[in-house]
Amino acid sequence: MKIKTTLLTLLPVAAAACSDGQPVDIGHTEAQLSDYAAHWDGYAEAFTFGEGGSDRVRLVLDELGEGTLEVGNAPPDPTPTDPGVGLPGQPGKFHDGFQYPIHGAVVEAGRVRFDVDPGTRYASWCAIQAPVATSLSPTGYSCVAIPSQQTFTQDLTNKGECDLWDVTPQSEGHGNLLTNPTPVSCARYLPCVYGICGCSPSGCAYEPTTPRPDGYKVRVDGALDDGGTSLVGTLVIYADWDHPTDATDRMTVRLARH
Repeated sequence: MKIKTTLLTLLPVAAAACSDGQPVDIGHTEAQLSDYAAHWDGYAEAFTFGEGGSDRVRLVLDELGEGTLEVGNAPPDPTPTDPGVGLPGQPGKFHDGFQYPIHGAVVEAGRVRFDVDPGTRYASWCAIQAPVATSLSPTGYSCVAIPSQQTFTQDLTNKGECDLWDVTPQSEGHGNLLTNPTPVSCARYLPCVYGICGCSPSGCAYEPTTPRPDGYKVRVDGALDDGGTSLVGTLVIYADWDHPTDATDRMTVRLARH
């Protein structure tokens, strides 16, 4: 059973032209965080992001290194108001349709580096969930109820579905018999089953400090070149739960300063 995740790396950068065709005068030889302060807009070569079918990439940074990263042109995530309705896309996967806050931006050896957490888009969704007591969670609480005589599966029927199954214990050494699958919403169940939302008796919340095998960080690493008017780099997506360091998609990204 697998859940997808992503890691993004923006590698060496080359300069092109600013939106007005003029180079950027940074006034010093060593790159500083303020040199990257801009709205950057561009595309990924020969690649489209899943939800919106677009190749667009946008980066916003201010002089303090705060900002957002957004890919694709999917409609923005809806503001969650109904706890029974999941967000679009697959939990744990870097998703177009959301402006991800940037964390820990620094300039080291002339390169800007910062992290993005794909799970951040679930913070507001987790916050409206009600905790449910369960023995299946390490904390004893989850945001979905799975009866003790049932079990949850993702895609066991190879139809892209999630199901609740009745569990009948078999004789010793023969495991359990699963019968009577009832389809349930993957978007509703997966964030709870895989611990994207952490719950306690007082409520549920997104837990960014909780280590998970999906490796929730997205890393950007890039440098400015002549004039500092464009960024050219490599975007690498790591999308396998069991092999989080294996690249499944690799593409060139080109961004222009605006």
